[in-house]
Amino acid sequence: MKKKNKKSSIKNSSRGSIIPIIYVRCASKTQDECDDKIYDQIVECKEFVKLRGFNVKKSIILEEHCSGLKPCAERTQLKLILDIIKSLKQKAVVIVTDPSRISRNKKELKNYYNIIKRNGSSIEFTFYYALFGEDALWG
Repeated sequence: MKKKNKKSSIKNSSRGSIIPIIYVRCASKTQDECDDKIYDQIVECKEFVKLRGFNVKKSIILEEHCSGLKPCAERTQLKLILDIIKSLKQKAVVIVTDPSRISRNKKELKNYYNIIKRNGSSIEFTFYYALFGEDALWG
């Protein structure tokens, strides 16, 4: 009989207490096209939340309709994520399909990531996890 890895089971059981914040963004011109893209991103992120062992029922879903070139500081939902993280008594993980959903500017993306990290939370991208597994996590 194979022994269970005690460290791994502790890590997985603690994920249920982490709050998943799903962030989706679309900048399409037509509402129908944007609705489809938003829906697809939400489905992908919810599946990822389950795969990673987070509690889907605790998920907070935030969606935004704007260009990825718009500065993070001017985007209502990105500011709300920071407010939520700062107000929580437990850790959160921001789930996003791709880094470009947060920003197309690398410097701004890194700055946003650092703010989240300083507040005890992390960001995970479904796209990179699908390609590289655990090595792709920014946690």
